[in-house]
Amino acid sequence: YVIGRDGALSILDAADPQMVRLLSSGSSKTARANHVQHLCWSPDGSMLASTDHLRKIRCWSTDDGRMISMIECPGLPTVLAFSPDVQSLVAGYTEGTVMRYTLDE
Repeated sequence: YVIGRDGALSILDAADPQMVRLLSSGSSKTARANHVQHLCWSPDGSMLASTDHLRKIRCWSTDDGRMISMIECPGLPTVLAFSPDVQSLVAGYTEGTVMRYTLDE
């Protein structure tokens, strides 16, 4: 993956650094709003979750690049983990809280 200065989030092929999928487009406005802090791949590779400083978790489809869900968080997420069946996402927060979110497509 790569995060551009404009806030764009893209998936690249490690063997051939060509852009495979654009997950979010960038602009000077989104660069400030979508500052990605943490990323987590789902176990099956079908999703990528990102966190930002605005207390949001976004889950992206790696197949078509669409945003599957956006979760408003009670604090700043510092760690993410998908469940083995990719039906839920666990987030840990700076305050010490851990929360589980059910993902609906």
